[in-house]
Amino acid sequence: MFGLREYFESEQLSLKTLPKNLIVLCFVLVLTLITQSSSAGIASILVIGMDIGTTFSTLLATTGASISAKRTGYSHVIYNLLIRR
Repeated sequence: MFGLREYFESEQLSLKTLPKNLIVLCFVLVLTLITQSSSAGIASILVIGMDIGTTFSTLLATTGASISAKRTGYSHVIYNLLIRR
């Protein structure tokens, strides 16, 4: 967004008519949606990746562990697979 400063000057936009106001509003809305959707997408990928990582780590940690540790680990996996969808 910072690079767009060179192409648009606020003084160039004469917002005295309704059509020009609507064009600027639509342009800003599109830029905001693009920015927000990419941020939300990256956050979703990180959360999903962390869930997969902790679930896999838990499964690895339960190998050779005690019965109570296995129960705890398996409950974590079941929680991530079934409930956190």
